[in-house]
Amino acid sequence: MRRSVAMLLGVLTPLCSGCNSDSFMPPPPAELNSTAELSPELSVKVIELVLRSVDSPDRSAWPQFGRMDAGSSKVSFRSSAPAAGDPPQKQAELIRKAATRGASALIVEAEPDPRVAEALQEVKSRGTPVVLLARPLPGHEQDFPLVTVEPPIEAAHSLVKAAIEEAKTAKLPSDGTAVILAPKTPDVFSDDQLAALKTAIVQAGIATPEVIPYDGSQSDAVKIVNERLKSDTKLTLVFALDSEALLGALSAREGVKKERKLIVAGFGDADHYMGQTLYNQAAGVANRDLGPMFRTALRLAVRLANGEQVEQRTAIPISFRRYSSQDAPEPERRR
Repeated sequence: MRRSVAMLLGVLTPLCSGCNSDSFMPPPPAELNSTAELSPELSVKVIELVLRSVDSPDRSAWPQFGRMDAGSSKVSFRSSAPAAGDPPQKQAELIRKAATRGASALIVEAEPDPRVAEALQEVKSRGTPVVLLARPLPGHEQDFPLVTVEPPIEAAHSLVKAAIEEAKTAKLPSDGTAVILAPKTPDVFSDDQLAALKTAIVQAGIATPEVIPYDGSQSDAVKIVNERLKSDTKLTLVFALDSEALLGALSAREGVKKERKLIVAGFGDADHYMGQTLYNQAAGVANRDLGPMFRTALRLAVRLANGEQVEQRTAIPISFRRYSSQDAPEPERRR
């Protein structure tokens, strides 16, 4: 036994020459001992998103989109945002930090503040390209590429027109009232959509609607519409600014359809919720999904990081879908 162990040690001893005391691995090849840095051409590009804050569902979703899409774009992604209530100076600091720690390009939802503009100009002058998200920076409209959405006024007119046609089909009285459900915490375009709906409603000859805030949950939207149906016997039209309000109003409509008729239309995140089983009770839906806007900004940022030229302004259209009336007679079928 002892002789066998001795013979085994004799075989292993030369094999272990050059090994340290706690490893049996042979020394690495000489080329791996080089301390030279990797070629810049081989380094991974880093795209950083700098938001105004993360205080609404859309702003919370964009970093998730970035992390999901970074792999297919072959880049690294990170995001930062001031805390709710922080002054614009905080975003300016985050912009500078992002560039300092090596971001290849920035996507920024910029606060309209001179300090933020100064920070953006500074990092751009030092070689970090910037894509603005959602809104231009006042006074610097030509300084940075912008990715946004088309103004919502055309979509708002389509929604109001569809709702009026639906009301006529359902033989509802022309003096009915209207309300708009708006989230208490607006997203990046809620105020624009609200203003557009008000304009379209007034221009259509409907009395100025009351704007009713809700907490952003579908259950609260259902509760508010049900309460309003009880207190307002003339309520005819409900317009929504987002999917939760739209689906809540449709749910409330479903609950009273045997007693009275209610017309629902509004903005919704079509890519997430669109389907005949959910939306075909509405007069119409305008797709205000902001995912395509962010993903377009990410693609442009990658192109800038790779030294390419990009469009100065890219506007994502708001698509509109008109649904068949639930109260219209069934179409005749040809035999």
